[in-house]
Amino acid sequence: MLGIGHHDVKLAPEEWERIVTWLDCNSLFYGAYREPVRQARGELVVPRLGFLADHAR
Repeated sequence: MLGIGHHDVKLAPEEWERIVTWLDCNSLFYGAYREPVRQARGELVVPRLGFLADHAR
């Protein structure tokens, strides 16, 4: 989306590299921050819903 234009956003090459690196480093995981060993083995780890509600106490 950024490549074809999104609200006239223009990224410098360094900004593209930062975004691509961030995606490459984090795309293996759902972002659930649980069971990273299983995720690293390629197993499906479904994110828990309601995480914030559980920890807002």
